[in-house]
Amino acid sequence: MVFRSPYMHEVQIAKVKLESEGINSYMVDENLVYTVGAVFIEDYMLMVVADAFDKALSILSLHKT
Repeated sequence: MVFRSPYMHEVQIAKVKLESEGINSYMVDENLVYTVGAVFIEDYMLMVVADAFDKALSILSLHKT
């Protein structure tokens, strides 16, 4: 997990930033809000593969979401 937020749009912005740098990522439980409702979602999480973690973290720290 490289990024987490209670707001889906912040995670989506971080995902776009990573993709613009060539890093693939995915949101955990992105569709869960439609299944059980937003009330039960504490944070949305953005995941990357282990090999890309340090680079992704660096990119996101340079570009505060």
